[in-house]
Amino acid sequence: MYNGLIILHLVGLALGLGGALAGRFLGTFSSSHTDVDFKPLMKKYSLMNAFGLLLLIITGFAMAALERVNLESNAFQIKIMLVGFLVLLSGFMHMNQGRYFRTGNTKLLMMNKRMQPIALVLTLSILVFAVYAFNG
Repeated sequence: MYNGLIILHLVGLALGLGGALAGRFLGTFSSSHTDVDFKPLMKKYSLMNAFGLLLLIITGFAMAALERVNLESNAFQIKIMLVGFLVLLSGFMHMNQGRYFRTGNTKLLMMNKRMQPIALVLTLSILVFAVYAFNG
């Protein structure tokens, strides 16, 4: 069962990062191709990212419940804190994107573009602390 959870966790990671990176590349591409409406594709990548993050959270809690990690370790607690920050940041970015879809205000997308490097650093930090927490 634990191996199945790890596989699902990695699928969530692939969906989350894949959706985020594809959305980032699409945003850069769409700024130079204003004649095409990329909103439907952006919505799909956004949904892919959100589903991946949800899958990561669910499988992460399930793996922790199976006690394969020391819940009191500093690395695990830092990882959980970083995940919380990433969820908040991701929620804020998805909220901005939804407001952009309703209003067409491109300043919201520019705000998201400035937050994307923060999300990337958080994601990489989570990976480092996860490896240390589960293998340390």
